[in-house]
Amino acid sequence: MTGERRPHGALQRFSRERLHARIDAARRAPVTLVIGDEGLGKSTLIRDYLALRSVAHVRFAAGPEHASPGEFLRGLAGAFGKANPAMASSAGPASLQLAQADGEAAALSWAREHLTGVSTTVVLDELHHVLGEPRTTAFLAALIEATARDLRWILIAREATFLPLPRWLATGIAELPIESADLRVRYEELAEAAASLYADVDARQLAELHERTGGWPLGLSAALATGRYDDSCAPDDVYDRLVAMALARFGTRDRERVYETALFGRFDARILAALECERTTLRALLASGLVYALDEDDYAYYEPYRARLWARANELPERDVILDRAAAALQRVGRWDEAVALRVRAGDDDKLAETLAANGFGALDQGDVETVRRALAALSEDAFARRPVVLAMKAALASLDQSFDVSEAWFRIAIDAAHDPERREIVIRYGMDLVRRGRSDVVELLEAEAARGEARSSADADAAMWALLGTAYVEAHRPEDARAAVRRALIRVPGMKDDGLRARVLHQASYVALNEGDYDSARDLAERALARADETFLYDLSARALSVLFNVAMLHDGDVPAARRWLARLEEAGRKAGNDALRLYAILNAHSIEVDAGDVRAIERLDAQLREMQLLITPTVTEALLPAQALRATWDGRFGHAYDLLAHGAQNLFDDDRIAYRWAEVAVYAVAAGKPDAAFEALLRSRELLLRIDTSQPLALRTRAYLILAELLLGRDDDAHDLLAEARRDAGAGCARFFPLLDAVGALCACRTNEAAALFALDEAIEMLAQFELGGVGRFIGMLPLEALEAESSAARREAVAP
Repeated sequence: MTGERRPHGALQRFSRERLHARIDAARRAPVTLVIGDEGLGKSTLIRDYLALRSVAHVRFAAGPEHASPGEFLRGLAGAFGKANPAMASSAGPASLQLAQADGEAAALSWAREHLTGVSTTVVLDELHHVLGEPRTTAFLAALIEATARDLRWILIAREATFLPLPRWLATGIAELPIESADLRVRYEELAEAAASLYADVDARQLAELHERTGGWPLGLSAALATGRYDDSCAPDDVYDRLVAMALARFGTRDRERVYETALFGRFDARILAALECERTTLRALLASGLVYALDEDDYAYYEPYRARLWARANELPERDVILDRAAAALQRVGRWDEAVALRVRAGDDDKLAETLAANGFGALDQGDVETVRRALAALSEDAFARRPVVLAMKAALASLDQSFDVSEAWFRIAIDAAHDPERREIVIRYGMDLVRRGRSDVVELLEAEAARGEARSSADADAAMWALLGTAYVEAHRPEDARAAVRRALIRVPGMKDDGLRARVLHQASYVALNEGDYDSARDLAERALARADETFLYDLSARALSVLFNVAMLHDGDVPAARRWLARLEEAGRKAGNDALRLYAILNAHSIEVDAGDVRAIERLDAQLREMQLLITPTVTEALLPAQALRATWDGRFGHAYDLLAHGAQNLFDDDRIAYRWAEVAVYAVAAGKPDAAFEALLRSRELLLRIDTSQPLALRTRAYLILAELLLGRDDDAHDLLAEARRDAGAGCARFFPLLDAVGALCACRTNEAAALFALDEAIEMLAQFELGGVGRFIGMLPLEALEAESSAARREAVAP
């Protein structure tokens, strides 16, 4: 029996009160599971439930591109774009870490950092695309368990094979899932719907229809809406009929808009405007039933309809035009990775290369490596020859893959083939790669580019080049050239358009100023870089600016509380960036501060953090821990151990002031351990370096204090007193924190000549060190012997070294 056709958008909804009650019960646990076969209305059920209950939520519908762990994380973070833009904007580095075999912990830490304090419901739909990948599933399970206190999760999938369902049921994280049998429409629900429509159908026909469809909601709804109860109820046939009915509502031009929006899957008013699409078309789409509203300004296609519209569009003569318009619209609204995917599908080399040239390096900066990699793989060799900047992107990827020889060859070919402004961008990218790898020939590369004159294109490229050259000059120990290069960069900053690049230039300038000892400029530039980086969620860059501020606080201001605050912020920025190397930098420096301060409780807390990051403890990191470990060893008189820890590491340091300080440490530990020859050699090396550095700085003052101790223990009291006088004379305004250290060293000198009268003063001086965050240093001084070693060695009898 047939009836009058009704619009597709008028498809009948069945009573879901039974299922809503099940969801209410399931939501008492952190995770609600809806696991059922394709086409049973899982997504519709949850969407209607959340609207009915007015539940605020974040929704992420996974696609085939989200199967890998890194791409899943990027997609999930992107879904938080409105609720948590910082998470969406900083997902790239974390997704890259998750793509590595051992990156789960770092990525999980990043996600927890961004989700801390967020309280909402997270709906994950279409999970059949990702749950077949064990690592992706394991990461999702770990994230859910880590956030179950604050977040409520609704997982919509076709099966739950790889989810830890037994554990979740046992621990109360989830209740029993809503399954296929629950989702099917019961006969009495069908009969109630038919009666409400006054449908011309009897009980026998309803029963047969129910049996043929197996209670499939859409099949039943389509039959009731069209009155065609004898048509095929096979899912493919039903979907095809409904799509054909919907398309019949549109004229030729509007039908093209349907195909274009179907390519997006999800769209909003900005996309419609980019397509020059009328609001009447949106209303018609909603009425057609192909599309539903996610919220008041976001819309999406039902996935089975979208797949069929894609297939139809692929057969049209206008296919290439439709793909081109859709990709261009996506690019205009910033959905660059989706635009690239459409360009790849279209197979148009020129358009794909043009899209890559527009933002490929920006995507790499944001960690979207896989999108760029897929796009490059789709290009012909001719495309690389026509677009040198795209070849440079291929070179950058080769470097990330550690194919350095190939990378350098491609970079050089791209530079030779490019013209301004493209050439300068490629040179900068190659220079950044060389700096990252510690290559000294970066100076030659950048100087040659600078000699070509200004790029008429933009202040951005010129500023970036000069700032990068400035940092390269610092590594090459060319301070005057570094200052000149940075001045050229800063002159161009007001004309820069890219806020992220501006933040990078300001940070590089602050780094140069720090290394030049221009601490006021370093502080000002770093604060400006930090503000810009925070505004644009560039947490990796924020952390680097914070490292400059920390160094200014320690090396110039002597402000330990401020240094602690900067390090706390730096560690937080490292977590938000998903960069454990930055976190480790913060923890190591905090550890050094607390060992100096002698704060045992803080040291134990930091030791625990270091144990948690054990995988990152490389030989270089171990080397950085040695000074603090040596100082701790002196607290119970193990000077020999302290000496052994530091005796062979000075050659690994970079700056003269740090090397001088390391030799001073070695000297005092050696003499206290009964090694006067080794002490004298270390003392000689340290004093030679003091001749080349600014002795008014705090580290130089501390170096002299340790040398005074070494001279005293070697029995060279006159040299010790001379050094003490010089240290007091040369100390700069930023050395106030170390004046009590000089007082303690002076008290120790007095103890050598008038022990009985001076011991009380020494005790007071050591106690005073604790008030200046140097209690750990005071414990070390308190363990030193008050008498000189026996002058048995030739070293002890040598003449004093000229300061």
